[in-house]
Amino acid sequence: MPIWINDNNAGIQELKKIAVYNSGTPLLVKQVWTDETAPKLIHAVIDLDYLIVGAGGSGGTARGDNHGGGGSGGGGGGYSYGNITDYAVSSSSSFSISIGQGGSSKSGDCGHGGQSGDSGGATTVTGGISITSTGGGGGKSYCAGGGTTAGGTGTNASGGTTTGASGGAGRDDQTGSTGGNGHTWSVNNVTYAGGGAGGGEPGGSGGDYGGGDPASGYHAFFYGAGGGGGSNIGGNNVSITGSGYNGVVIFSYVSNIQLLTGGTVTESNGRYYHTFTADGTLTKI
Repeated sequence: MPIWINDNNAGIQELKKIAVYNSGTPLLVKQVWTDETAPKLIHAVIDLDYLIVGAGGSGGTARGDNHGGGGSGGGGGGYSYGNITDYAVSSSSSFSISIGQGGSSKSGDCGHGGQSGDSGGATTVTGGISITSTGGGGGKSYCAGGGTTAGGTGTNASGGTTTGASGGAGRDDQTGSTGGNGHTWSVNNVTYAGGGAGGGEPGGSGGDYGGGDPASGYHAFFYGAGGGGGSNIGGNNVSITGSGYNGVVIFSYVSNIQLLTGGTVTESNGRYYHTFTADGTLTKI
């Protein structure tokens, strides 16, 4: 519920901030409650942390003969993070979230429809901020070179660029390259968007939550991670690649009560998390 004041010089205006003074030093008031039998929060200002992760790409297919040349792993999604200071819950814009989808698994080999992986979809947030984290690149098939796959891109708290983890390169007659390590968000100390392993004989190891060798699981298994590249174990002409994992958006703030609604809401040690694994909206309660 917005609060309005009547300024004799400028007319009625919406109140954006309330401050008190302590020995001449202004202190921003974080919450204001009505003085009623059942108190109601009418004004709150928070520091709002956010994480925006693009989806991971899928791996590329293998060579498809007795030599076991593998496709490269999918890249991890781009990773954006930051903080909105003094976010006024009652009057600031809401946020619209669109979650990127992971690249789809591929099958085949150089002589039977072999193909490179799909790039992961971009994850976007608009409204109070406007940020896009692109998806990780799709892994190259061995026929197309099987080289290292680029990760997606995002932005960091200082406005600089962050790059998603790369997918590992595919190799011939040797273990595929390891996928790149993901990024750890300092707010919850969780790592996202590792790169998928390159295929080979056998396939390599995925980065953080990225797909690896088919024997150990080649599909990515956490947000933003890339799928493993196809391997051709024992020349069986079977090359199925790992799919990338979908993106994710998380908003978080410290408060003694929940102030916003949207996503899956959890609370830990006085900090609220709003996690979006599907499209949605974050707004005031």
